Amino acid sequence: MIKTFLAGVAIGIANIIPGLSGATVAISFGVYEKLIEAIATIKTTFIQNLSFLLILGFGIIVGIITFAKGIVFSFEKYELWLVCFFIGLILGGIPAIYQKTNKQFSATNIIPLLIAFGLVLLIGLVDVNNTVNSNDLGLINYLMIVLVGFLGASAMIVPGISGAFIFLVLGYYQVIIEAIANLTDSNLFLESLVILGFLAIGIILGLFSFAKLIKYFLKQYSNQTYFAIFGVIFASIIILFKPLIDIEIVFYQAVIALLLIDLGFFITYLLGGRHD
Repeated sequence: MIKTFLAGVAIGIANIIPGLSGATVAISFGVYEKLIEAIATIKTTFIQNLSFLLILGFGIIVGIITFAKGIVFSFEKYELWLVCFFIGLILGGIPAIYQKTNKQFSATNIIPLLIAFGLVLLIGLVDVNNTVNSNDLGLINYLMIVLVGFLGASAMIVPGISGAFIFLVLGYYQVIIEAIANLTDSNLFLESLVILGFLAIGIILGLFSFAKLIKYFLKQYSNQTYFAIFGVIFASIIILFKPLIDIEIVFYQAVIALLLIDLGFFITYLLGGRHD
């Protein structure tokens, strides 16, 4: 139960950071397949999966609400260390994923890896500068928030594509982050709740729409899907490192960064593929 909750917290935090995929983190923590199965078959297995969904969902909510302000602040002040920690989390899940494959580096496995790597890298390296003003939202904007939630959820459930990045591309990242952060402000609580309510509608629709598709690929093309996930992971690491290229790094910062990569790897290596 605790492992599932911690996985939820990590997924929630990942969905706040543009460029980091919540689905990739779910894979690293070993809860991705069960999550897809639970969502895709919710009509018939709701009771059986209720405990798992509630604990994971609670963890995601805690991760998003609790760390929204802190993550944004940390990402601005300690970007190198935060990125390295998440890279470690992602890398730690690789051994568990590899065990699910046939371990054959054939063309039928390598081609999906290269295609996934190229697509995610192409999407992730796009520069985005458009932003919607949260102080001037009209009916069209609220309907757009539903669409943003739908596309964001689709991205969240597809490994390697960041839901937060989709919000950023469509110009609604700042609106959504501010709404989450303002839930603790009594003057802005109702307005924030309305924004997040519309977002939740879109997210729910997106999750159910894409879960069955992902389940199909995992069942019918298991090896190709997992090798494609490797491509996604490698591309995600490059995307996460991109903003760090121009940062001047001194020795102690590099040492801490390496230790955080090790810590992240250790956490998901222990938890990957095993959850309550």
